[in-house]
Amino acid sequence: MGTSASANTWIGHAKHETDSLVDTVISMIDTSKAGRSGPSTRVAVRFLLDVPVEVLSRPQREAAMKALVSYLPAESDKAEAVGTEYWKSVLSLMVKLMGRPTFYEVR
Repeated sequence: MGTSASANTWIGHAKHETDSLVDTVISMIDTSKAGRSGPSTRVAVRFLLDVPVEVLSRPQREAAMKALVSYLPAESDKAEAVGTEYWKSVLSLMVKLMGRPTFYEVR
């Protein structure tokens, strides 16, 4: 019983640490217009692309999608201003996140 309890404690601690790391990375996504192609946003998007979707909780997927949806260009914006590599990463992440059943609020 002692081994099982300590293993469960370790797993719980590891999950908490993973959740904290993922939450921090999601908060790195800069939703300002100037921050769209900033280094912290690029690192966050790449990190989240590499994380298995099963690791992300529903609230984390929703928070990431909310930040990413804010990037979608308005009618007056030009998508080309940021670059295709940026959009490829962001849209790939959005598709990955939408693969899991979650309701996403549209602006």
